[in-house]
This record gives sequence, C-alpha cells and structure tokens, in this order.
Amino acid sequence: MLGIFEIALLIASISAIATIARRRGSDTVLWGGLALGGYLLITFGGGVLALHFFSPDDAKLYSEIAGWFWIGAMFLLVRFAIGATKAKPDGMWNCPDCRYLNAANAIVCEACGKPYTASSRKPAES
Repeated sequence: MLGIFEIALLIASISAIATIARRRGSDTVLWGGLALGGYLLITFGGGVLALHFFSPDDAKLYSEIAGWFWIGAMFLLVRFAIGATKAKPDGMWNCPDCRYLNAANAIVCEACGKPYTASSRKPAES
C-alpha cells in the first residue's frame, strides 16, 4: 500500500517529468503516463514476481527500488534524449512571436509552441 509521503513524491516526480516533456516539445500525457504506468507495473507486478525469489519483505523493498529507478530513468530520458538534436538556448529566452520569457531548458515556447531558434532574442539584462 502506498503511503501519503510516497504518493506526494510520486505526484511531484510525474509533474516534473511532464513539465520537462512540455519544455522539450513532447507530449506530457505520454511521458507522464509512461512514468506512472511503469512505476505501478514494476512496483506491484514486479512485487508479485519477486515473491518467487525473495522473502515478502525483501520483494516489497526491491520492487519499490526498481519502481523509483524507473521514474529516474524516465526523467533522464525526457531531459536528455528528447530534443537532443534541436538548437538549445544559452539561457532564458523570449519567443519572437508572443514575447513569452521561457526557461533555459525549454526548446519550444511554453505559451505558443514555437520552437527555439538561434535568432530568438535573449531578454535584456538588468
């Protein structure tokens, strides 16, 4: 059974994966769903499978660890593999169309969806 702390941590982790996916120009539902679905499948399905090899306490622990490794792997995949071949900003950047100030790791505008280009102007320094 999931504890309240684990549920809160899972919500925060899935939200972070979805946010990074949006900033990288990918589908948030796809990556959030893959992360959550994989976690649940590994944690509960893997726990049943692990019962054949380990004691019940060890099986629960190993399946929990494997589930969190899955969440970490999804985060790293979304952060570093999606959009790896696209142009990257050096810092925060303004969208040339809607003037929205985007985060440094966003390669598409979070407001209008236009991809970052090297000609996108950086915000004026104060």
